[in-house]
Amino acid sequence: AVESHSAVTVEIHARNGTVGLASTVGLYLQEGSVMTNHMKWKASYRDANRALASVTYRGLPNYFGTDTIDFHVSDEGNLGDGGPIASRASIPIDVLFVEDPSTILVPPFPMTCAEADYCLVKGVSIIDPDFPAGATGSFTIVGDCSRPKRFGSLNFGHDDAFVPLFRRGG
Repeated sequence: AVESHSAVTVEIHARNGTVGLASTVGLYLQEGSVMTNHMKWKASYRDANRALASVTYRGLPNYFGTDTIDFHVSDEGNLGDGGPIASRASIPIDVLFVEDPSTILVPPFPMTCAEADYCLVKGVSIIDPDFPAGATGSFTIVGDCSRPKRFGSLNFGHDDAFVPLFRRGG
């Protein structure tokens, strides 16, 4: 238990990321967890300083831009004279862009196509976590036609739809 005559309450909040604590010795967690976007805990002055020296930050997946870690500390009137005293401080963070790879999804089943026929390849899609929903852009798809008896080409429709066609021998 935290000694009430020396206890402080600490709140930590990140808007677009998570904050964590490497040290939780002597902390009484009141809200959140030790790896979340918001936490509130009570501790002795010494244990609070130990925990604050171990604060970590991690940006949310696929988020980049500005973020802030906000700190609020209150002695709840337990330190000094004159009642509760609180303090607020913030640390601005510039979360840098990291290129995440695109993923191409293909059907989980084999495809059959008669020789020299055009066959619609269904169930192929591209996911890019850095590409905003509704945005337009381009991708390059490279195929390997070097294996024996695996000759062909991919043809794409010209109507904004991703419609690959496979033709053997062409």
